Amino acid sequence: MYHFLAQRTNHTDPEFTKEDAFTFLYKNEPYDDQKMRLAISRLKKIVEQYLIIKEITHTRFASEKMLLSAFRRRGLGHNFKKTMNYEQKQIDKQPLRNTAYYDTKFFFEYQNYLKTSETKRTIPLNLKALDTNLNIAFISKKLRQAALALSHETVSGDKYQIPLLEEALDLATQPPYKDIPAISIYSQFITLFHPEKTINFEQFKEKLFLQIEYFLKEEFRDIYLAAINFCIRKINNNEEIYRYEALDLYKKGLALNLLIENGKLSRFTYNNIVGIALRIDSPEWVESFITTYRQFLSPPHHITAYNLNMARLEFLRKNYKKSLVFLQRADYDDIINHMTAKILQMKIYFELNEHESLLALLKSTRAYVNRKKKKSYHFQYWKNTIRFVQKIATVNPYNRKAVTKLKADILNEKILSEKEWMVQKLNAMS
Repeated sequence: MYHFLAQRTNHTDPEFTKEDAFTFLYKNEPYDDQKMRLAISRLKKIVEQYLIIKEITHTRFASEKMLLSAFRRRGLGHNFKKTMNYEQKQIDKQPLRNTAYYDTKFFFEYQNYLKTSETKRTIPLNLKALDTNLNIAFISKKLRQAALALSHETVSGDKYQIPLLEEALDLATQPPYKDIPAISIYSQFITLFHPEKTINFEQFKEKLFLQIEYFLKEEFRDIYLAAINFCIRKINNNEEIYRYEALDLYKKGLALNLLIENGKLSRFTYNNIVGIALRIDSPEWVESFITTYRQFLSPPHHITAYNLNMARLEFLRKNYKKSLVFLQRADYDDIINHMTAKILQMKIYFELNEHESLLALLKSTRAYVNRKKKKSYHFQYWKNTIRFVQKIATVNPYNRKAVTKLKADILNEKILSEKEWMVQKLNAMS
């Protein structure tokens, strides 16, 4: 069956039926569906066994753990002791000090405990080492899960109840746990959500990148992305200093290849970097990023993302008609991109004094958002933006009281990220 599938994969016409496969396997026998299903089932089991073996061989110390357990169960004391001594030295030589490291240390100590208790009942046992490694692994896992849950809350609005979190955080401040990278980095991240604590984001960020060698890339990437989500939450709460922190994190991530996964960059990350950088970095850096990282976007979104972000850049440069051309070059099937484009288009019409086009766009976009009937942060932001752009477009510029009140309403609105542009337009009226 495998040989048949392999041949068809390389064939110019890969289409085939179960009858074709049966004929290949059983030559001139009449087709038997039960026999065919059994052949498929046998191949499936073989493939699953192969995948298990591949996972074991690619997971650090997985095969070594199995070998130690096999030596102990078979009473091969010499082989057990020799392998144990060698593997304990190997795990301490390698740089990782993540949860898996302490899980493996616990496993080795547990195997030692079993071996000793089975053969030498009167000598001291390694119960203290067992307990220490177990506690470190547990506290690290608990804090890591809590950190990821808090990060998800910042972007989803969901709330999670995390049992034993306070107990784990309390232990994380005490020796020997406070100096363990797999504990301290997660506990410090969680502490960021408690302003009364002493740690600040700059301290956390500095420590984060000093500990990169202690974690697998995917583990470090998780806490790194959690830090970015924390910054985005702060930005959404109009804490502008976090734009600088977020862009610094993004630039470090680009340099360390943390944002490219399987050769691809998320279009949402691409958009976020441009959106933040447009506020605080040079247009030259932004253009370089847009063009350099375009190649890492997955089709068909690479066309939309590139044109949308070039439109944002040209708007910043006050090339409004050029910005509009970029907007018109892409189809916005994603609602966030669609609304980003529509809001930018509103601003362009306003800058070009195309009053009728602006009012028509506001009307159609309001209807579009209302049809969606969602209540997330994004929808409230879009509704607020449409409402205030409408008011700016229709306010009497000679009515100083009305302009002043509108400016105050804009500044007091929490869910609104176009405040700076809106206030600029009102100031120009004054």
